[in-house]
Amino acid sequence: MEALVIIDVQNGLMNKDLFKKEEFLKNINEAIIENRKNNNLIIFIQHNSKFLIKGSNDWEIYSGLNINKNDIIIQKKHCSAFNETNLKKILIPKANHQLCW
Repeated sequence: MEALVIIDVQNGLMNKDLFKKEEFLKNINEAIIENRKNNNLIIFIQHNSKFLIKGSNDWEIYSGLNINKNDIIIQKKHCSAFNETNLKKILIPKANHQLCW
């Protein structure tokens, strides 16, 4: 099984004037759809900080993403999605040991 990991795509970061934002979001949603077809894990990493305050609208996963109740959401408070999270524990037994960035 493979996994798609989507990191820090949250309202507070996406509600800005970003370069090729629509193309970026389209590519993410297409990847989500493709991975769902293949029964792969979909993991959203959600950052918590003084700018992305847990529970605030800015902190929420971006509303334009194709997220569903079966997706995994992991909270992080550091730059690394692995530091003090269970991401590695989720990925290692299920992944094909290939990470793509």
